Amino acid sequence: MRRFFILAVAAISAIALGSCGKEDGNNSWNSDLVGTWRITKYEYKFDGKTVGVEIPMEDEEDEAICIFKKGGECQIGDIPMPYSYSPSTHTLEITMLGKVSFSIRKLTSSEMVWSDIFPAVKTTAKDKKVDEYDGKAIYESNDYDIYASSYYYKKGDRLIPCEEIYPSVWTTFTGDEDGYYDERLAYLERVE
Repeated sequence: MRRFFILAVAAISAIALGSCGKEDGNNSWNSDLVGTWRITKYEYKFDGKTVGVEIPMEDEEDEAICIFKKGGECQIGDIPMPYSYSPSTHTLEITMLGKVSFSIRKLTSSEMVWSDIFPAVKTTAKDKKVDEYDGKAIYESNDYDIYASSYYYKKGDRLIPCEEIYPSVWTTFTGDEDGYYDERLAYLERVE
């Protein structure tokens, strides 16, 4: 169930995000965020190394359009969703089935880059090693939190959340389709 939820959120966010929103809740708007954005590519990374790239298909271009309006509403297709944006922390939050957070890495009047923010991993006695990827043991988290990552790996004394790569049917994917990622960057360009 948790993997289905994560896949649903990933699919919605793959179609959904650009950004715009309130500045720390005071109705002051950051004009660089408001507008219509098109997702041009996704870059999947694992331990700092690019392991895959997805490009939206030209005939599915409408699926990669995100409209962000003043007032805290974004629209993907005909589905309105509330959002908030904090310029001070560079955090975009969109409420889908639950609140999903993204870190805005770059924002200009013509382009934007954001990355998913994974919730912290919680380990349990039921966690088990399920795979090995790029020289790291991959563990399955069994905390039954549908908002948490399904997998993690250890880096020193830190637990790094990661997910399996599931390319979208609306994109062309190059890279390791059987791999994992701990960061997914979305690249967007302003179209209006």
